[in-house]
Amino acid sequence: MIVCRRRPVATLAAVRVAWCLLVLAGCDTAPSDRQAIASPAGVSAVEIPIFDRPGLDPAVADQFDTATARLERLRAASASDPSDRAWAWGELGELHHAYLNLDAATVCYREALRLDPTDPRWRYLLAQIERTQGRFEASSRDLQEVLARQPDDLPTRWWLAMNALDLGRADVAESWLREILARESGWTAAHLGLARVALLRDRPAEAFAALDQLDSALAASTEAIELQMAAHRAAGDLDAARRWSERLPRTALERRAIEIDDPLMQRVSDRRRGAQTAARRGMAAVRRGSFELAVEELERALARDPGRADVRYNLAASLIRLGRSEEARGHLYEAVERSPSHFLSRVLLARLLAAQGDVVPARAELAAALALDRESVAVWSALGDLEAMEGRLNLADDHYRRALAVDPAHEAALVGRAVLFERRGPRSELLAWLAVARARLPEQRTLRHLEQRCRALADPRDAERALADLDRRSRASGRTTVSDAETRALALATLGRFDDAIAWQQAALAPLEPRAALQASACVRSRRRPEVQ
Repeated sequence: MIVCRRRPVATLAAVRVAWCLLVLAGCDTAPSDRQAIASPAGVSAVEIPIFDRPGLDPAVADQFDTATARLERLRAASASDPSDRAWAWGELGELHHAYLNLDAATVCYREALRLDPTDPRWRYLLAQIERTQGRFEASSRDLQEVLARQPDDLPTRWWLAMNALDLGRADVAESWLREILARESGWTAAHLGLARVALLRDRPAEAFAALDQLDSALAASTEAIELQMAAHRAAGDLDAARRWSERLPRTALERRAIEIDDPLMQRVSDRRRGAQTAARRGMAAVRRGSFELAVEELERALARDPGRADVRYNLAASLIRLGRSEEARGHLYEAVERSPSHFLSRVLLARLLAAQGDVVPARAELAAALALDRESVAVWSALGDLEAMEGRLNLADDHYRRALAVDPAHEAALVGRAVLFERRGPRSELLAWLAVARARLPEQRTLRHLEQRCRALADPRDAERALADLDRRSRASGRTTVSDAETRALALATLGRFDDAIAWQQAALAPLEPRAALQASACVRSRRRPEVQ
């Protein structure tokens, strides 16, 4: 929406007087689609659009005030270069674009293009708005002009392919996607597009082949899961389609979008400020595993909006991953106090309390969470972990089963049940469950480590191979995970080197709580998995 600017009357009047003096000095004016005022080089200029919404975050208002003032100064300067004014219009357009004020952004980009038609940035961003508005033909025309000036640009080809798909032109889309892969074979997002092309042609086998080429990040995206579902339905395998549907995120916050290397759109996104933007960036950082950045952004969001339970929950989860458990505990207590119905905060608080040995309050939090949602897989899997920690393995298994009945691909319950089987045996039961669990979550690291450990510890020869594999992995990555430490110690125990196993694992787990390290060494002696929280 474009509205009048909230600027001081005296300042607005002074600007208009300046323009009037220029007109009287002989500047020509030309009509425009909007109210026009004369500009320095005799070129018409449209009214500057602004972003004006009730309760606008002060940081956002300051962004727009700064960009608008800069544009006004350049327009008022009789010697200003048209390309400088184009840049100022484009900068303001990017701000409007970032905050989804698309009509205003369109005005700015068009004015930037009129002043400097040689700069492809503004046409590219204008094409993005046209695409957002469903104007795929107009978007494609502008992208073709961008490509004429930047023939090697891959994002431009990607969006041309996406426009063609949305227009139902599979041949055109495939041509653009194959051009991308011919120029850069590692651009796996293009395979995602080829899967869409195959489904548009009703060729599920080709879709499966394209999806098999995705890297792990793209394979876990919501769109990839939806394409897997569609491909299995097209192939007539409704059971497989249903299994893939179970992997779909249950909330909008859990959706994982595809990300391509698109510097111009990333620049637009990076312009956003305010609590909501900081929250969105923080949660995206959580999904990427960038916990330091997540903490920074989520703390910024909470400073502006302390009542966001979802933000506080994700902040606490990030702090836990960074080893800052006491800070996390404080945030979770505050989340529960401010938003008693946010049961996920109660579940995470219960897990943290249990890991710190406070079992009674942990049970109280899980009971409160269960009262809020008796079908929550998060609550039932947390209850399973708590019972397993207390040694009530059969009851733990009942809770894991309850969680998996609601969500067969729930990670915590699948992993928890696998760990439970490893503790109570027999090995055949663990291997059978790992086959089920890994079919549902093939990329899950703990399941992969458990399977490796289960098979590697069958006899001394396998233990030797496991140690050699661990050595190679440690040299390649330069670090050793706790799970690798467990596998190494147990392999040494399989070889009869019990003292080495205990000494090695105690050294590896020294940074952990003393109680956890003692449990770990006891588990090596008993050939059971350590209870490391």
